[in-house]
Amino acid sequence: MFMAVPLAEGQPVTLCANCAVGFGLARFTSPFMTWTGDERTVFVPLRYFGFGSGKTLAMTTSPGSPPPAFINGASSEEELARVPGAHIVNEDSVYPTETRTRYVTNRHLTKTNLFRIYLSQ
Repeated sequence: MFMAVPLAEGQPVTLCANCAVGFGLARFTSPFMTWTGDERTVFVPLRYFGFGSGKTLAMTTSPGSPPPAFINGASSEEELARVPGAHIVNEDSVYPTETRTRYVTNRHLTKTNLFRIYLSQ
């Protein structure tokens, strides 16, 4: 279970009741939820929801408001994309900057050698 707990007053908000947060690869990539510097957009990687998706949801929010709780009952990537103010980013590990349109991401590149080298005995 993943919850948002207010620092001052108010009730905790359950963001995801069945997400896998904090184990395995989840510990080496972007966190479950990050905000832009202007606090108007929240980024949520969809890999935590068990969809098998390597994308990230960017959702418009109001500064100072609690995180969106609608994601708790989401069952597919398409369902989240239909939410007003939502945008799917085709990257997995997204680190926001000041605004919604600018972010940093990492990409992994693997290069292998397909040749066999015989060593004399």
